[in-house]
Amino acid sequence: MNLKQVISVVLMNLLVLLNGCLNASSYADTIPLPKELTAFSTNDLSMNDAIQIAQSEACEKRNTTDIADETIKANFVLLENGQKAWVVTLFDDAFQDPTDISVLISSPDGVILDVQTTNIGYFKLIRNRWQEKMGDADTWNLEMKALFDRLYTMHADYVIPDETMIQQEQAASIALQKIPDDLSVDQILYDSSYHSSARKENEQYVWRITIVSNGIKRFQVNLSAIDGAVLDVISLCKGLGCIKTNVAELVLSRS
Repeated sequence: MNLKQVISVVLMNLLVLLNGCLNASSYADTIPLPKELTAFSTNDLSMNDAIQIAQSEACEKRNTTDIADETIKANFVLLENGQKAWVVTLFDDAFQDPTDISVLISSPDGVILDVQTTNIGYFKLIRNRWQEKMGDADTWNLEMKALFDRLYTMHADYVIPDETMIQQEQAASIALQKIPDDLSVDQILYDSSYHSSARKENEQYVWRITIVSNGIKRFQVNLSAIDGAVLDVISLCKGLGCIKTNVAELVLSRS
C-alpha cells in the first residue's frame, strides 16, 4: 500500500468516527431531560401501564422472561420541552451480571422516548447527558441532584433541607470556620443527604460542604443539617484517599 492509499484509509476512518460522534450527539440532543417531578391525572398513562411497558423492554434487553427479581422505581416528570413522561428504572437484583434499565415513556401515548442500560451500578450515559446540558454534576443545584438521585439510583439519599433545618448559606458559613484562614476559596460545592440507620437515634440529615481552592477540592466538611454540629473535616489533598483531619487541630492552626 502506497502513501496515498494509507492517507486515504486514515481519512476515511476519521470521517466514520466523526460521523458517529455527531450522530450520538444529535441523538442525545433530541431526548429531553426531566425538569421536575409532577402530578399525574386520570388522563395520563397509568403507573401500572408504564411499569409494564418498561418491564417488557427489560425482558427484551435482558433476553429473559423473568422479571421477579428487581427493584422498581417509577416517577412521573415534566420534561424540559413541556412534555410529561414516566421514568421507570428497574434495578436487577440478580446475583451475577445484573443489568439495570431505565425507560423514559411519554404520557399519555406510552411511546418509549429512551432506553438506557447499565451493568456498572450507575447510569453513566444518562449522567453524561445531564452534564452536557447542565455542567459538571458537582455544580448542579440541590434540586437537580435530588431529582437525578431519585430517578436513577436505587437509594435516593439526596434531600432538600426544609425550613426547620440548617440552610445552605449557614452551612457554608460553618464549614468555612473549620478550614485554615489563609486558604483562598474560589468555589463551594453543596450536597445534602439523609443517612438512614436501623437505630432511629443514629439517623442523620447531613450537609457535605466541599471547599475548592485554585480549582482543586481541598476540604470536605460534614455537618448536621439539624443543629449545625460539625461531624468531621476531611482533607482531600493528602495522598490518594480522603484523610480525616482532626477538627481541633484545624481550629488551632487558624489561631
